[in-house]
Amino acid sequence: MRAFVYRAGPATWMRRAATTAGKITTAQFSTASTSSTGASVDATAIPPPPRPTMDEALATFNRVFPIGTAGADLRPVVLFDGVCMFCNRGIDTLLALDINRKIRVAPLQSELGRSLMTVCGRDPDDLSSMLVVESDKRLSVKSDAAIRIAEVAAPHPLLGGALEKAAKMLLPQTMRDGAYDQVAENRYSIMGKRDECRLPDPGDDRFIA
Repeated sequence: MRAFVYRAGPATWMRRAATTAGKITTAQFSTASTSSTGASVDATAIPPPPRPTMDEALATFNRVFPIGTAGADLRPVVLFDGVCMFCNRGIDTLLALDINRKIRVAPLQSELGRSLMTVCGRDPDDLSSMLVVESDKRLSVKSDAAIRIAEVAAPHPLLGGALEKAAKMLLPQTMRDGAYDQVAENRYSIMGKRDECRLPDPGDDRFIA
């Protein structure tokens, strides 16, 4: 079963995160669709959510990471570009490999994602990198995010630790991040993009948008 589905349907209001140099820009667009009666309908986009205030962002962060609550779910959250087909394919692969279910995911463009970024001191309009957010407000970016994902999602903690040490020892961060930036800057040309963010499969609690 696929972990996510895409929003689809007639006359649906949609958000689109149009990007310029990795930044969200407000863009109006319309998509022709067909209503249940067969008539043509325009679905006009609305801008991305406004920047959350710090109080709003903290409230969301504390809901995602309810520290001090018995049995709280404190698994790290991977934030990814929800309209990038290449990124979505990567998330599919991650969730399939995450056999111990140690990772949660959410789109960067979601209100939840924007709030987590705000709390961690990152510009919520910056879509230039996948991120890993932790309960102590640590934020992993670019190649460090990829290494952190491999470490957490590894089937055994010893394997995860070994992967992290090997990657950081063998490849300098400037080299790792340079390669990451090359892929990130061309991600839409690899597999394209959609006008809608992905929606979660109700059967998978790892998608928290």
